[in-house]
Amino acid sequence: MDIISKNHFQVINEINSLTNYEVYYGGSLEDYLLLGSTEKPIGDLDVIIYDDTTMDTIKRHFNLDEGVPSYFNRMMRLKQVKHVKYLKNGLKIDFMYVVDSPFIKDDYTTSIIDGIMIPHLKFNNKVKLIEEWIDNSQPNDMWAFDKFSKLLKRYESINNQ
Repeated sequence: MDIISKNHFQVINEINSLTNYEVYYGGSLEDYLLLGSTEKPIGDLDVIIYDDTTMDTIKRHFNLDEGVPSYFNRMMRLKQVKHVKYLKNGLKIDFMYVVDSPFIKDDYTTSIIDGIMIPHLKFNNKVKLIEEWIDNSQPNDMWAFDKFSKLLKRYESINNQ
C-alpha cells in the first residue's frame, strides 16, 4: 500500500516550485510525517498559506474561486479561508489561506520523503493545535471532539515513548 501516491508527490513538487516552499502541509499528511504511521493512505492534501502574494499565485495557477470560511475556524484561534480544488487526476486539495494565526515560521519544520521537502508544523505545535480543537469543540461538536481526542491519544503515545 502506497501511503503517499505519485500524484501527491507530483502536486507537492508543483506547489513547492510555484511558491518557493512558502506553504505548509497539514492534515493527514502532516500526521503521517509526525507520527510515522497511518491507518490508511493519504487522501486529500491540506495546503496552508500565510501570505497574500503566495495565495494570489496559487489562485491564479489553480484558477481558484473565492474561498469560504473553514469549518475549523470555530475551534481555533487560527482563522482561515478554504479554497477547494479537484484535479483531473482525482486528487482533492484544500488550500487554507490563514488570515490570523498564533504560529510563526519557527513553529514549523520540514520532512523529506523520496527527496521531496514537505514543510509542516513541529510535533509540539501540532499537539497544541489538536488540544485547542478539542477544547473548543465541546459541547457543540462531538464529532470533532471524538475525532481529535483519538488523534491526540496517538500523539501522546508517541510523546510518552
